[in-house]
Amino acid sequence: MLTTKQIGPVGSTLGDRGWIVGTLACSTVLLFATWALGVGLIDDAYIFLRYARNLAEGNGPVFNVGERVEGYSSPLWTFALGGLGVVFPDFERLAFGCGLLCGVGILVVTIRGLRITAPSLDVVSLLILGIGLATAPILFFASGSGMDSALFGFLVTASLVSILQDQQTDRISTKTAILLAVATLARTEGVILAAFALFVCRRKHRVIATIMGLGAWVMLLLVIRW
Repeated sequence: MLTTKQIGPVGSTLGDRGWIVGTLACSTVLLFATWALGVGLIDDAYIFLRYARNLAEGNGPVFNVGERVEGYSSPLWTFALGGLGVVFPDFERLAFGCGLLCGVGILVVTIRGLRITAPSLDVVSLLILGIGLATAPILFFASGSGMDSALFGFLVTASLVSILQDQQTDRISTKTAILLAVATLARTEGVILAAFALFVCRRKHRVIATIMGLGAWVMLLLVIRW
């Protein structure tokens, strides 16, 4: 007799073990797809690596020593690589590995969101959805590109799943607030996500949320224009 913690046959709902095994299987597919089909680090990634290397060597977040010009789009990605580069100075492998971890994180958190919204999902449906996401070119390309895209994608996905959970209490939890703050440090567009979260979780303050949302869009347009 099957229990809720066992993997059921095709068409049955998933137990705890089924969700874990399904997540591991889909993550393995993503790792293989990134290794076999990814193009590796792209040219823009080396801008981050140069800043990170100078940061790790004690020269500060600069492209050329003595010239303080901000040429990176993600402070969080730059400082994360710079900090980790102190103990692991192979920056190309470091960026590739961190991006891959973020890609797997996107997949894991997405499946977590599926478990919240579709707890009765069966084995086949989970594998179809998970493997479909794992083999999406945009995911395995971003994961192995060395850019900040996978990091920001992970933070956005984690924030959205956390917001989904917060809707039950109609308030923004501490976990969501932290994720939104970190997402804003990852990219400026995180401000838009924060405004969206306020709109969804604080429905009693729609006017404030609307003003914040419009302000976020204006900020984004100014950044793009600049």
